[in-house]
Amino acid sequence: MAHIQLSLRHEVVGPKRAKYKVLLMALLTLVTACITNGKLVDARKHLLDAQRLIHVRGISKKHPSRKVQMLHAMFLYLRIMEEATFVYPISANSEFFHNHLSPNAHPSSARYPSLAAHRWFSGSVEDGVPANFRELDDFFERSGPALRPLFARTYGIPESLVVLSSHITYLCCEMRQVRARGGHPWAGFDEDYRKRCKVVEDLLCGWTKEQQLPEETATTPSSSPSSSPSSSSSSLSSSPSSSPSPTPANYTSNNNTTTNEAAAATEEEDHAAQAFHAALIIFFYRDVRDINRFTLQHHVKTVKAHLLALEGRKIAQGVASASVLWPGFIAAAEALDHADFADIVAWMRGCADRYGLRSFDRAADVAADVWAARQAERRLGGRGLAWSERVLQQKSFMILP
Repeated sequence: MAHIQLSLRHEVVGPKRAKYKVLLMALLTLVTACITNGKLVDARKHLLDAQRLIHVRGISKKHPSRKVQMLHAMFLYLRIMEEATFVYPISANSEFFHNHLSPNAHPSSARYPSLAAHRWFSGSVEDGVPANFRELDDFFERSGPALRPLFARTYGIPESLVVLSSHITYLCCEMRQVRARGGHPWAGFDEDYRKRCKVVEDLLCGWTKEQQLPEETATTPSSSPSSSPSSSSSSLSSSPSSSPSPTPANYTSNNNTTTNEAAAATEEEDHAAQAFHAALIIFFYRDVRDINRFTLQHHVKTVKAHLLALEGRKIAQGVASASVLWPGFIAAAEALDHADFADIVAWMRGCADRYGLRSFDRAADVAADVWAARQAERRLGGRGLAWSERVLQQKSFMILP
């Protein structure tokens, strides 16, 4: 692994630089390998390496190829989901407490604000991550028409939910810092934060699954969140002309098969999207609004129902790709009913066994630890430990795509 990392550094800036696509694919393959093996701290490092690479080599590309766009979509999804479970320690040196920017210059005005969280909240200035988050966000914004359909095709999650996840994650990071420090030094922060929360809340509660355009509709089941970048990119390289033309005798059969596959893929995407949306509601109202868990248990059950239904379809159809993991962790971490908690943890364990993804086992372990710590605290009359507090205490860093 160290040899690969050293080689990548030479290929980025050396005299014989490798192609940008090859470098980005290599980094995302390292991320995938780390997630599969449960080495999630290393996976985060490689994601930050990929972010640096996109800054150095990617944003200068005016017309990225379809393969590069697919890799960008994979990076964005993994990076945003990684931030959704990464809990930043409180740092008095972080830019968040020192920069009072105008609303248009603030990370929250970006399309994917959580991409700026590492620089904004970590207090680290020597890790090589470029400070200009706006440059990266503008690059992805310009790529929008080609980039946005790829989220649903690859992960079964519409880009609109990925955007909401990024904004909610950023709001969560802000609120955790403010609560821990007892306020923000800028007098106008509370009012500004309230307005931004209201905008995101209205979008979240008003969200409905979009009717996709024909060219955006997936014709095959969405791939695993931790599927290999090389396999995803190679699937784009096949030309329509390379497929044999159907003969009159088998045309109807092929057409029906394609229709059935598209219908199955659409149903899978619907389960994944609905589970993700319900988990975002839980995430927002617990970590941003600090609403009591009791009022959110309906959404916990919604997440569970959609994830179990989706997994049932995958098993019945022999689809060897895992479902989205993050909604299951959020629902398990906020469940009050032990039956709901146990069902979701059993789903995680089952996925880990079926697909060989240690990240599912890792999520189940952390959820179980949160549940046990919370029960112990309640017996002592505590208020109920937040999962983010426990993760920070235990340094249980995760990436849950």
